[in-house]
Amino acid sequence: MAMCCFIACDPSTTFHDNEGVWWVKNTTKEPIGIWCGWTYVNPKIEMVEPGDSLCLYRYFCGINVEPRFGHLLASEPDGNQKISFTSSDGSLLKEWFVRDKDEAGNPFFNENNWRKYKTDKWDGFIKQSWVYDFTTEDIDQKEAYVGK
Repeated sequence: MAMCCFIACDPSTTFHDNEGVWWVKNTTKEPIGIWCGWTYVNPKIEMVEPGDSLCLYRYFCGINVEPRFGHLLASEPDGNQKISFTSSDGSLLKEWFVRDKDEAGNPFFNENNWRKYKTDKWDGFIKQSWVYDFTTEDIDQKEAYVGK
């Protein structure tokens, strides 16, 4: 019976062993809250201390599919969904909307602004991680995208 399963199933589409992971690191000197509307079923504000990171999203791929940065939006969020950053008292520091992802000057959705790491998991499967460093410069550019 097990042999029939392996013959009937294409393992390249059945087994999801390649993985993409997106992290946001707080490089400011204050705790920040992060809320992302498209990565979790019931999003909530997650507090991140200076120097710590939050796993924003995981995407599992088939054997023959290498994770790409674009998989961050694999759930096809609508344009009004956003990622928001708040201070510890709840004041809005920054937010980026999915609808503005292709706008010049929008650093969050531009892969060039993320650090990328590729590691082997096991038996040739890969894990690619992207890290976005949330900085005080992001906060200083607040006027450019908040409430757009």
